[in-house]
Amino acid sequence: MANPPKSEVAQLFAEQGVVLVHCSGEVKGSGNEETNSHTPLGRIVNAEEKRCDVCCSTIATGDTLSARNYYGPLGLIIAPVSFDNITVSCQGDAGTSLDENNKRRTLRGLGANSHSDILKAVSLRGTPLEGESYADPYNEICCEGYNLIGLFADNLKLSFQQTGWPPVITHSVDEIGAMLPELPLFLWVSNEGTFLRLQYDPIKGGYDKEPLHVRKVPISKIYDEPWIPNKAANPEPSAASD
Repeated sequence: MANPPKSEVAQLFAEQGVVLVHCSGEVKGSGNEETNSHTPLGRIVNAEEKRCDVCCSTIATGDTLSARNYYGPLGLIIAPVSFDNITVSCQGDAGTSLDENNKRRTLRGLGANSHSDILKAVSLRGTPLEGESYADPYNEICCEGYNLIGLFADNLKLSFQQTGWPPVITHSVDEIGAMLPELPLFLWVSNEGTFLRLQYDPIKGGYDKEPLHVRKVPISKIYDEPWIPNKAANPEPSAASD
């Protein structure tokens, strides 16, 4: 079944030539104790299962991990349903300190979820915030209750330590696929601004890398890809009892 038309916020990202990604950084959850306790891969699984509030950055052609344009080699491609799903938007780092209830106290961009707010966060990324001289090389847009496009990866050799900088994953990409087989994997080709879409094959026990089965997707078309619905918001009906 075809997707409904792109939401207005997904259309905004497509028009700007960016994609919204929640990456497996050192924290990059919503800053609370529960999300901080996970490993980088655990945060991906947690977000996939719960569609909890997550911190994301937009990625554009030419962006790389080494330039700190995003915060990890593995992530989730996020498809917000509406502007109301955006909880924070900031052209730089929004801040991550905690309040007295151990929840994330965002210092910048809290509730800034209008079209103009998000356009500003995207178009002014890399520009110093008012009154500051330093500009982060990434922006921060937080989102909850979203759909997913699939897994994001900037390489297929995710088998290193899972702490430190840059944050990396100790599982191979095929092991990750076995944990999340419903999600296609989009391999980022930075200099082209495209993704290579791979599907997990449970019979082969890995992603199908046969050239005929790998599809190139331009970044501007990523939100035309099939969505993985929010199961947390739309649980499958349970079997009727006798």
